Amino acid sequence: MGNEVRLDAPASGPRRTRAGAHGRVRALSTRSEASAGGLVLLLTLSWLLPPLSGLAGGPDPRPALPGNPFVTDTDPPNEAVGVPLYAWIVVQFNERMNTSNTDVFLDPPMDLTPNWLNNDLTLLLTHATDFPACTTFRVYADGADIEGEGVLVGAGAVPNPWMFTTACPVFTITRTDPEDGQTGVPLNGDYQNIIIWFSQAADPASFELSLSPSIPLTPEWSNGDAKVTMHHANWFESCARHTVTASARDRAGDPLTNVSASRPNPWVFETVCIKPQILRTNPRDGAVDVEIDAPIVVTFATHMNTSLVTVAVDPQPLSSFTWSWEDDRILTLNHSWFFALATIVTVTVAGQDTHGDDLESGPAPNPWFFTTTGFLPAPRGLHVARSSPDIVLTWDAPPWATSFLVYASADKFAPWPWPLLDEVPGTSYRHVDADVDGVSTFYVVRAKDALGTTSGNSTMGVELSLAFTVEAGRTNVHWVSLPYRSSYGTAKDVSDALTATRIEFVIKHNAAAQRSILWYFFRGRWQGTDFPLNPRDLLSISPRVSFTWVVNGTDGPEPLSFPVYPAPNRNTHLVALPPTSAYANASEVVVDIEGGLGPVAQPQIVEVARWDAVTQRLIRFVRIAGGWGGTDFALSPGEGLYVVVASAFSWTPRLITPERP
Repeated sequence: MGNEVRLDAPASGPRRTRAGAHGRVRALSTRSEASAGGLVLLLTLSWLLPPLSGLAGGPDPRPALPGNPFVTDTDPPNEAVGVPLYAWIVVQFNERMNTSNTDVFLDPPMDLTPNWLNNDLTLLLTHATDFPACTTFRVYADGADIEGEGVLVGAGAVPNPWMFTTACPVFTITRTDPEDGQTGVPLNGDYQNIIIWFSQAADPASFELSLSPSIPLTPEWSNGDAKVTMHHANWFESCARHTVTASARDRAGDPLTNVSASRPNPWVFETVCIKPQILRTNPRDGAVDVEIDAPIVVTFATHMNTSLVTVAVDPQPLSSFTWSWEDDRILTLNHSWFFALATIVTVTVAGQDTHGDDLESGPAPNPWFFTTTGFLPAPRGLHVARSSPDIVLTWDAPPWATSFLVYASADKFAPWPWPLLDEVPGTSYRHVDADVDGVSTFYVVRAKDALGTTSGNSTMGVELSLAFTVEAGRTNVHWVSLPYRSSYGTAKDVSDALTATRIEFVIKHNAAAQRSILWYFFRGRWQGTDFPLNPRDLLSISPRVSFTWVVNGTDGPEPLSFPVYPAPNRNTHLVALPPTSAYANASEVVVDIEGGLGPVAQPQIVEVARWDAVTQRLIRFVRIAGGWGGTDFALSPGEGLYVVVASAFSWTPRLITPERP
């Protein structure tokens, strides 16, 4: 897109070795010096690297360390932009390397000359020919240390592989993934997105991208807006030639320009051709206690000819299925009446994809079976509302139900059966004085049919009575986890409910920036950031006076993402726990995330803590040699967690009772 510009070779001339914006080493003084090798190289780098073994005053060779080697530093660093065309590549390892089988690979490829320094801890790669301009390189280090242990990929804080982009006089595309002409491109967005690297920062507001055949794309900008990743939940079309066209302007308003070294725009790629298969089913093969009104969901590996797909279910439910398709790949079968109780159900699927290929065996069995529960379906849509001085419960009525049983307990872990509040004919219940009695209460509702058969449990509802106390001469910060399904959507909703006569501020934590986002009362008005409240957000509230706050709602499954941010980020996350979660103490959370309390090769978390509002300090449970130590503290409903993350992961907190939305 845009004008065609030819890049001439960079001007030659004297160059000085010096530390630059994109690395420690740029070049020797002249081209002839760059090829002088040996002594000149060592003298040039003597100020950069630690003393070398064998030179006057140098240390003895460092012994090999236990464990696999990994990259600790690179020059140019990852995602560097504007790297000089004559820059060298420096790779630093944490252990002495076997120089005979350790290599660095460059894409696009170039001839590189290796030079080992610093007791074989540092690899300097020179090149007789300049890097091409306007190009994003991918660099990958591989090999083994002197003990024969292979290089770990992804270990440490420095990426391996890593990328850098050479200097470019114009705003252009320097690399794409998939690249132009690539074939066999995966369909799934978990494995293949569309990524574009630019020669300099783009203006995201000006960016547009078209894809044919089209699917919805979501941009994620990074590297100072010099890189954009287009995510997609829907898969690319199988066995198809795709065309991508990008347009954008840089921060100065200049459009994308095609130059002799830039990547084609538009460009094309071809996706892999796969046979139609079933990737997964819900219920899965062998599932038990499946709700008798549960839909059947089938996810195919490719786009199906929806008119030719057939599904046989044995035994059939008492009503016919309603079919719905998403992207011609995900089939959902709903039914208004039920499968039989405590029955094995077999499902068989047949059909063809849009290319006329028959459905084949795949990762999910076909046919497959599941076993239904022995309970009738629980009431859906439980809602807990305040109607002071009472709490009002409402729910949706199954068509077969003749009455409903309402249970309540002050202890969510109390053994069943809970105390029965009442049996009611309708779909609501008023719990008298529950909003003012100062006691937290958990609720479930069951349905009963004309024969007296009862259903399973509804979603667990909760009314929390949270006590805020104030003591003079100290801070009075309290941490609060709201129900994941509550009426509070923003910080202002909280301040409107509690008012400035009772609280000073509402805060949530920004893990990416490691700072607080404040909504506070100052000079007669609320100000700061009226931030949205998401299910994971743990609130910090400072009361002016002692009072009790009653919050109400329900919880549902929410996958929580815990990324790792580069140093100096401390990777501390403050996380709200669902009040109806299944965790009684800190160790149960650790086991759920790590799989146990013992040592692991790559821990995901190294500390969990809770805030003690009485002592105004953290109570910590930390990873130590051989396992975990500190205080395995109890978790009360409404509390949250301070989590220190060591490696990225996703976690969905478990609930005592599954949500029935």
